[in-house]
Amino acid sequence: MVKLKKIVIQGFKSFKNKTAILIGDGITCITGANGSGKSNILDAFSFVLGKNSAKALRADKMEDLIFKSEKGGSESAKAELEIDNSGGEIKIDSKTIVISRKVNQQGQSTYRLNGKIETRQRILDLLREANISPDWLNIVAQGDVTKVLEMNPLERRLIIDELAGLAEFDEKKKKSEIELQKVEEILREQNLLLKEREKIFQNISEEKRKVEIFNELNEKIKRLKFSIAKKKLDTNLEKKKKLEGREKELEEKLNKIDNEINEIDIKIEENENKVSELTKNILVGSKEIEIIEEQEKVKSEILNKESRIESNKKEIKRLNRYIEQLSEIERPKAIKFLLEKKGVLGTIDKIVKCDNKYKQAIDSALGAMRNDLVVESFDKINFYIKYLKENKLGIARFLPLDKIQSIVIEKPQGDGIIDIALNLVKFDNKFRKVVEYVLGSTLVIDNLRYAEKFVNKYRIVTLDGTLIERSGSVLGGYKEQFNVNKIHEEMKNLEEENKKLENEIRKLKEKFKEISRRREEISFKYGGVGEEIKTIENEIKILREKRRKIYERKLRLQND
Repeated sequence: MVKLKKIVIQGFKSFKNKTAILIGDGITCITGANGSGKSNILDAFSFVLGKNSAKALRADKMEDLIFKSEKGGSESAKAELEIDNSGGEIKIDSKTIVISRKVNQQGQSTYRLNGKIETRQRILDLLREANISPDWLNIVAQGDVTKVLEMNPLERRLIIDELAGLAEFDEKKKKSEIELQKVEEILREQNLLLKEREKIFQNISEEKRKVEIFNELNEKIKRLKFSIAKKKLDTNLEKKKKLEGREKELEEKLNKIDNEINEIDIKIEENENKVSELTKNILVGSKEIEIIEEQEKVKSEILNKESRIESNKKEIKRLNRYIEQLSEIERPKAIKFLLEKKGVLGTIDKIVKCDNKYKQAIDSALGAMRNDLVVESFDKINFYIKYLKENKLGIARFLPLDKIQSIVIEKPQGDGIIDIALNLVKFDNKFRKVVEYVLGSTLVIDNLRYAEKFVNKYRIVTLDGTLIERSGSVLGGYKEQFNVNKIHEEMKNLEEENKKLENEIRKLKEKFKEISRRREEISFKYGGVGEEIKTIENEIKILREKRRKIYERKLRLQND
């Protein structure tokens, strides 16, 4: 049987200071005048045992239990009960149990068991093991005896059951029956769910069979794809091997051609020296020999420059083809296939042309639109999209000539402005609406330092390819593009060299004409040039023609 050993009260009702009351063996009596706090001690027992009703503790609310005074009150109310558990009635590994309860200014309670915070329910459950409860007759307050005497037999029976612990048993039994009903209800629901899931399981089994078949077929497809990929890889490796051999063969041929050209150049030079020497021999002692040498020199310069111009033209043509090949490599697969379809007129980058000095700016202005497809009419687009989907070729953007809305801005005034991009390109007039849509709203300026005053007003691109969208976002920097810009620069240099050479040839021909007139006078005076000279000059002509054909063969091999 458990025994109460001591109760300690502090800040509880009339007990401001910490007060300890020892409870010895037998009967402990507490006496005192009215209002001295005897009933408050009993309230402290109910409080620490877990009484939760402020009314039952003779207060309006729980925070009213805290000691209050004009001189100053307490911050909290606390009661601590020490119990002798030597008999082990309370199932806890301790011979002495200390239960405390503390309520703060907000009316919140904190329970502790042997110094550790515990829940109220845990405290109540432990105390009930020793038949202790704040709601039972462990504490008999004033009027309780009279109330019991006035009860009817049934009410007294309930009190006896409560004291004997039968009421708690009945309560637990009732709770168990309720829990049992809930479990039976859950079992009924689970049985219904089980039946439903058995049906679902049957369906899942069928689906599982289908999935297994699908996985098996998918695995076969993967193996087939792998076999195809392996076959393609082997084929490509074989092609690579052949190409490497072909490349080596072409390199040897080019070296051989270079040697042939060098030999022809040497022969031409030797024959020219012979002509010069023979002419000197014929006209030895003549004052006009310098004129003839000058004529041959001018003639040789003209032929060399014409040969250089022809070579430059062929090189420009080759570089153009190379750029077209690079462009095809970069072009998406969907675009390549659709270009073969009826009604597809081409891509934007093929429709517009411009001078090399504007090339970077126009390419940057086109951006991703360079591969947009120009089509005859809107009603054919559905067919093209369906074709791409069915063949899994990717996506493409279409610009229908019959629906596209053009956008053209006016050229503003200001430093660094070159023109609207639309005015810097050439194109067939039937594509005007499409080109206006793509380039009609883009302003081309010299460089970035002139751009700030036009930002958010226009879409801007600089000559070096920096793009400023109307939103203010800027795209710029260095982008490696198969050295296309370098190739364009090389083509530009070749064109400029040709112009320079043509101008020089024109001057040399005028000079040659004047020298020829003077040579005719000399020929009239000294007679015609010997047959040997004519033969050698004819041989020089044949050698030059042969050199030209060999050089053309070299260019064809380089294209391969």
